Amino acid sequence: MAIGERLKIARKEAGLTQEELAQKAGGPSRTQIVAYEKNNYQPSLENMEKIANVLGKPVKYFYSEGIIDNQINESSPNFINLPIYKEIPVRDKDIQPTEFLYFPSWLILGADFAYRVKSDLMSPRINPGDLVLIRKQKFFEDGNIVLIRINESTEICRAFHIDNEISLQNYKRDKIYQNKEFAIIGKIIKNICSFE
Repeated sequence: MAIGERLKIARKEAGLTQEELAQKAGGPSRTQIVAYEKNNYQPSLENMEKIANVLGKPVKYFYSEGIIDNQINESSPNFINLPIYKEIPVRDKDIQPTEFLYFPSWLILGADFAYRVKSDLMSPRINPGDLVLIRKQKFFEDGNIVLIRINESTEICRAFHIDNEISLQNYKRDKIYQNKEFAIIGKIIKNICSFE
C-alpha cells in the first residue's frame, strides 16, 4: 500500500477533510494533501511528521508494510540500509557504525552514511541528536553545510571560499582555516530531525 493510500485511510479514520487536516497540521496545504493522497508527490519528512502527529500515527506507519512490522531488510524494495556513526573514523582508527537504519530511497538523495549530531554548534538549524545524511566529497560550494575533521574531532559548519583560504562558520563562531588544518569529510545533504 502506497503512502497516499495510507494517508487517505488515516485521515478518514480521524474524521477529517483534506482542508481540516491541512489546517491542523499547519504545514502542508490542502493542495499538497490532495497530491500526497494521489501519490503524485512524496511529502517531506517535516510535513509527514506534522500530518502523523495530527492523525495520531507514527511516521513509519505511512511508508510500507515492512516498516510497520519492523520487517524491512535487504530485500525490501525502495529502502536503503545506511550506516550511522556517532564518531567519524580518523585515519588510523577503524570505528564501526553505531547502527544501521533502513531509509526510504527517495529520502537518501545519494547519501553514503548518516552521522548522529553531538554538538549544538549549528543550533537551532541542526541540533544534538539529529541525524544528518552525508555524501562523501572533498569539495563544496559556498554556503554548503559540511562535516569536517579538525584534529581528532568532527564539526558541522557552513563553508565558504575566501581568497585562498576557507571560512568555516557555525552559529557559535566564525573561523578561517588554512586548508591543511582540517579535512572535509562530506557535504550534508539532508537533516533528519530527531523525533523520538
